[in-house]
Amino acid sequence: MIKRFVSLTLAAALTAAAALAPAPGLAADDLPDRLVVTAGGTSGTYYRFASGIEQVAAKYGVTVDVVESQGSVQNIRRLLGYEGPEQDRYYQLAFVQGDVLEQLREDASTNPTLRAIVSRIKVVVPLYVEEVHLYSRSDSNLNRIQDLFVDGRVIGAGKLNSGSLVTAQTLFRAAGEVELIETFDPLGGDDALRALMRNRMHAFFDVVGAPGGRGNSVQAAEGQLKLMSIELDEIEFGPESAYVPKVLTSEQYPWLTEPVETIGVTAFLVTFEYDEESPYCEMLTNLTRSIIENQELLARENHPKWDDFDQREARQRSDLHVCARRGMLE
Repeated sequence: MIKRFVSLTLAAALTAAAALAPAPGLAADDLPDRLVVTAGGTSGTYYRFASGIEQVAAKYGVTVDVVESQGSVQNIRRLLGYEGPEQDRYYQLAFVQGDVLEQLREDASTNPTLRAIVSRIKVVVPLYVEEVHLYSRSDSNLNRIQDLFVDGRVIGAGKLNSGSLVTAQTLFRAAGEVELIETFDPLGGDDALRALMRNRMHAFFDVVGAPGGRGNSVQAAEGQLKLMSIELDEIEFGPESAYVPKVLTSEQYPWLTEPVETIGVTAFLVTFEYDEESPYCEMLTNLTRSIIENQELLARENHPKWDDFDQREARQRSDLHVCARRGMLE
């Protein structure tokens, strides 16, 4: 059943990871000289943010290698060193959606082994809110998420290792449409866009910081796509929620003719709980400082979403990495 596939697969993998060295990401026989970040697809906001971090961190003596991935779920697996035989390098940084992290922590609450691992995932910086984009063809009669709550709809919910899939599952589960989750098509990004344009799909999810993703595609610019609204009474907002209400507008996407209500989820840059004696600690401190001191530059030249970062809110987080906290200005 796809409705719990992502969560259970990730939980099982990380439970198995308990047998690994206490600090995944640190090769025992190597003196680290860089931070490797797993950052999503090359057309997404994660990758763009990672590229911006790479540029500013270099000014502070920190080399950052940016590596493409399938999304949040794979990023967490990589961070904790459990991609199996296919993982050929160590990762010290990962981009992850807040709802993926929340789901993982929820699973860990009843699993002591998993909890011991998940508790060591620490935040470097909470970055920005990613808007949930739900696309359909402009010539369809699908205008809101409730229009998908019927049998026979082909819905691209995102690839199996993506955060988009977790978000889509969460929304349908909250709405009581659990059976429909089992029919999700694990397509996302450009693959889902192509399927939609060929009338092989009714709608697809794309969780990305606006403006970004398929909202910048040729098809969108030519008026072939529209955004469906996401307003669900079952989704609660507040300090304990992974979600916030958002509105997509023509300021972000000039092809939009009217605002579209949706929800957003916070994106985080996370790391493993390296101790203060770890050679990675100083690099994390300097990387954080590079972000703080270059936020305006990043917002201007890399992505406007950098304006969302609030250092004061970040410092209040109990899960903030101690080495990242050092890099935040007094």
